[in-house]
Amino acid sequence: MWGTICDDQWKLNSANVICHMLGLPQAHAAPGNAAFGPGTGTIWLDEVKCTGNEKSILDCYHQGLGASSQCQHYEDAGVICGNITCEDILA
Repeated sequence: MWGTICDDQWKLNSANVICHMLGLPQAHAAPGNAAFGPGTGTIWLDEVKCTGNEKSILDCYHQGLGASSQCQHYEDAGVICGNITCEDILA
């Protein structure tokens, strides 16, 4: 079931784990505050803290699946994988 991750403690190391899981280049940014718009459904993870070497986001420290009680979708975490250039943005 799809859902989101809360941006509390969300850093580049955690975004790197997501990029790795997706088979994409390292994270360029880890935007929070629902930078790509608020998600819907369950907020699956909160207070995620990764070293960046984990194979799965579930291997990182977090409060437990679905354990977020304070987070709302306006706090959804985002990920930008790979290098972004002005040409990519204008394309």
